[in-house]
Amino acid sequence: MFKVYAARKAFVYRPEALREIIFGCNISAKDKQEITQAASAFPNVKLFQATTSQREFALEIHPL
Repeated sequence: MFKVYAARKAFVYRPEALREIIFGCNISAKDKQEITQAASAFPNVKLFQATTSQREFALEIHPL
């Protein structure tokens, strides 16, 4: 499930449809904690963090 705050709606997906979550570079600690806690209900979901590359204009995706 995820929330679309602007639309004030929640969407529900089949648990097997959610395979990974990539946190953006600018996610707040509060939002990351909330999403991580919700994702704990899905043991097969892999969590990743996006960061800006120090070598080039790109994002790097790292497992958590």
